[in-house]
Amino acid sequence: MKLANCPRCRRPFINQGWNLCPICIEQEDKAFDVIRQYLDKKPGASLYQICFHTGVDEDVVISLIQRGKLKSVERRLTHKCARCGAEVLIVDGDFCERCQRELQSKVSRAIRDLSSKAEVDDTDRGSADNRRQAGNARDGRMFIRDIHRKRQDSN
Repeated sequence: MKLANCPRCRRPFINQGWNLCPICIEQEDKAFDVIRQYLDKKPGASLYQICFHTGVDEDVVISLIQRGKLKSVERRLTHKCARCGAEVLIVDGDFCERCQRELQSKVSRAIRDLSSKAEVDDTDRGSADNRRQAGNARDGRMFIRDIHRKRQDSN
């Protein structure tokens, strides 16, 4: 057993497998009963309708879905994309498909750029090592004129 702070109310509690303290779990269970009663009357309700008509916070509804308590409605409950505001199924995450693709593309591009920069740095280190091995009197230090020459050579 491990002592932790509840992410919702910040109270300390002994973590016995749930991420929430017993008080917040009890509140979620009560919220689940309210939501279930509402969904019995309005089975096609959206996340916003559930939150508005039951008074249950959106985070609590999402937590119940993540805990597997609202399996019957998880495939049709939506929320807004964290980036562009488009409607997204809760089970699909925080971003719509378009934003996911764009973010993945940006991450891939950044990784490629960092990889190519690392290769250039390795090449620069290799040429500096070659200069040192050739008996360079400056002990491998680079001066501004060397940087300008390097830039001109690369162009």
